[in-house]
Amino acid sequence: MKIDSALRERDIQPSWPLVLGVMLMVLLEALDTTVVNVALPHMKGSFAATSDQITWMITAYLVSTAIVMPLTGYLVKNLVSGRY
Repeated sequence: MKIDSALRERDIQPSWPLVLGVMLMVLLEALDTTVVNVALPHMKGSFAATSDQITWMITAYLVSTAIVMPLTGYLVKNLVSGRY
């Protein structure tokens, strides 16, 4: 593999806790999005909302997630980057 040989050439080992953490966060984000999508019909009935209003709810969730991701990256870079 090209990546493995490049790692050996530079004597760089991947940070496995970081790799596992990123994998876990991707899994949790996919699970969280699935939960929101499954709950949409229930929220539609509970709030007596139309399909358009519920669509705005999922859009707001996705936008808030997109805003928090770079913020999390910034905080990790500045607070944790020296530890790994």
